Amino acid sequence: MKFSRSWQCAFTVVIVSLSLFVPTRANAADDEFAAMVKQRVQDWQPTKDERLLDQVGWASDLVEARRLAKKHQRPLFVFTYSGSTTRANAIALQRC
Repeated sequence: MKFSRSWQCAFTVVIVSLSLFVPTRANAADDEFAAMVKQRVQDWQPTKDERLLDQVGWASDLVEARRLAKKHQRPLFVFTYSGSTTRANAIALQRC
C-alpha cells in the first residue's frame, strides 16, 4: 500500500510527537558531567575576601550619599562619567 506525500508527512509528525513523550533516563555519564559542572561553578564563586566591594555603602543618588556620609562620618567618593551613548568613542560604550 502506497501513501500519499501528505499522509507520510502527517505520519512522521505523529511518530516524532509521540517519541517526545517517551520517558528517558539520563545515563551515568550525563549525571557525572552535571556533577562536574556544578562543582566547577561552585569553585568559581568569589571568596569572602574577593567580595569586599559588596561592603561599600552604595547610594542611589547624591543626596542620600551625602546624608549617609555625614551620619557615619565617612568620606564621600563620587564617580561620574561624561559621554554620550550615540558617539562611537563614548565612555559609556567602551569596555573596561
